[in-house]
Amino acid sequence: MGMIETLSRREAVGLLLASFPASATDGGVVALAYLVATEGFSDFAVRSAVESYIKGAVPNQERRFAPSAALFADTARKFEIAPSTVDFVVRHPAALEHQDFPESYRLEMQRRVQELFPSLTSAMSESS
Repeated sequence: MGMIETLSRREAVGLLLASFPASATDGGVVALAYLVATEGFSDFAVRSAVESYIKGAVPNQERRFAPSAALFADTARKFEIAPSTVDFVVRHPAALEHQDFPESYRLEMQRRVQELFPSLTSAMSESS
């Protein structure tokens, strides 16, 4: 498990803001804007977006300043796992093995399947 996965979404957003010291604004207000912009998103999506910005992995990102709330939400949205995707993986567990997904994505998908379909968890574990 990576360090970012141990943080709450609020702590992750705080870490993001601390990583861009050139952003001289009221951090509390900006953090609130990020939380509002990502309301309804999974913690996984928010933490993954934070990690991507901190690591400089977001294409065309401004590296001196923190992203706007809208840009941050756009990035987090890319990490959101739709219920239809979870349903697909339940029906086709091998699909996760045929793609080059990061380990954090695989673990989150397994957590989601377990949460929604507890009886299938042992079947997925046995197939991996």
